[in-house]
Amino acid sequence: KAVLLWAHASHACFILDLFYPFVARTITEFFSCRDLGDAGIYLEADFREKMVCVTASGELGKWRIHRMPLVVVAAIAYCLGIPAAFFFAMRHLRGLHSSAQRSRLTLHDRLTTLRATGKFRATTQHSQMQAQMELAHTRIAQHKANIQAFAWMYEPFRRGKVWWYSAEMMRRLLLTSCMGLIGGTYCNIKTVVALLISLLYIIVFLNVRPYRKSSDNTLQAIALVVPCLMMVYATSSAQLIDLQRQASAKQEAALKIDTEASQRVADAAGAAAAS
Repeated sequence: KAVLLWAHASHACFILDLFYPFVARTITEFFSCRDLGDAGIYLEADFREKMVCVTASGELGKWRIHRMPLVVVAAIAYCLGIPAAFFFAMRHLRGLHSSAQRSRLTLHDRLTTLRATGKFRATTQHSQMQAQMELAHTRIAQHKANIQAFAWMYEPFRRGKVWWYSAEMMRRLLLTSCMGLIGGTYCNIKTVVALLISLLYIIVFLNVRPYRKSSDNTLQAIALVVPCLMMVYATSSAQLIDLQRQASAKQEAALKIDTEASQRVADAAGAAAAS
């Protein structure tokens, strides 16, 4: 029963981690409103009349008055609480596993050393150490189910680096959910901020290298670098398109001025010929 229970808990954590950015995005959408001019300010994700943020007369919408406190609580409990819960859970499970293993190995080494040096005489001491060994084995057996169930969360990381799992969740939160709250409708600002966040995470990751295997570090580095390259390409393409539009607008304005000047000259010539 214990093994089955912990296995289901592990599956639940995996599903929770999988859907975390989608649910967090839905929650943060309640903080993003768009100004529609004389019509008022509406929720960006829903332009229905009942979802108005601020009416045309300047009054707060009813849903913001009654539901906004619940949205704030949900944002704190879910968007920030889930990464914190994962961090403390992994730290606790890793600590249980490590302490039980260290206790068993220490007692085994002491017992082996005493027997090898011939200093092991008292049967009372032998009984005490055997009891401590059995206690260590019992602790390992008690936590074996949850250790095996949640090993996928903390085993890939080096000692003291399990916090990177929660940091990665926060990166997904910032890039998928919080970008909608920055820059309004200006996509270039959102892209630049997302690029800065990604670059910061790359710098931290390359200094920390949290995974045990070099292959895992390489794959994570690729997963961090590729979005940055895509954002750099998107930003440069957008800037190039803006420059092309500005150049086209200037050419059209110059052509219009030349056409008007030519028309004036032609009109003046026609008037002079008529006179």
